[in-house]
Amino acid sequence: MSTLQTVVNGEMKHVDDWLISNKLTLNCSKTKFMVLTRSHELQKIKINVVAGAVEVNKVKYLGVLIDNQLKWQQQLDHVCKKLACASYALLKLRIFSPISTFRTVYYALVHPHLSYGLAFCSNATKTSFKKIIILQNKIVRLMTHSDQCTPASGLYKSLQILALDNMIRLTSITIAHSFHHKTLLKNFENLFAYLKTSHSNNTRIVHLPFRIITCRFLLAIVSRT
Repeated sequence: MSTLQTVVNGEMKHVDDWLISNKLTLNCSKTKFMVLTRSHELQKIKINVVAGAVEVNKVKYLGVLIDNQLKWQQQLDHVCKKLACASYALLKLRIFSPISTFRTVYYALVHPHLSYGLAFCSNATKTSFKKIIILQNKIVRLMTHSDQCTPASGLYKSLQILALDNMIRLTSITIAHSFHHKTLLKNFENLFAYLKTSHSNNTRIVHLPFRIITCRFLLAIVSRT
């Protein structure tokens, strides 16, 4: 943690120098920082340049709720609320709207909330996604005028809509494809490595081409100038 504090203060000094040279001022009252880690043994970290910064356990950044342990529960709860509102709208429309209209409404009110930030939230536990899956199944049943006992898998296929688990798979495959073809942003390329370069042991995941490089601590700073 002391190493992290030293590195962060060094980088923040560069930020402060850049702000001064461009005649800008950091708004300390609106600056927040958060230590991202799964460890429960945390020590207080002090940022020297931003003396008024407030340490938080969660923060909303670009519409995504990020918690300090990256469990994404707050973000998934937020998505559930949006899907519940969309479900009510579809319920009112089902009386006089054809399926083609339902698909348009689905991609306007449901799909954006499911897909936005999915690349980050996809590592949450299966239990965390349970409510969202139930709501999505309810929505496709409303769209097809099906009862609650109708299996949802066939309905997704008839509507040509991806279920959440398939959306997660597609997102992971897209990222892996971009990494393999070197089209990812440089900052993200360092998060992955080929397994053959990490070890040659015959393990359970030897058939997987990539692994995610993890770190113990990470610090995120959100601010306004």
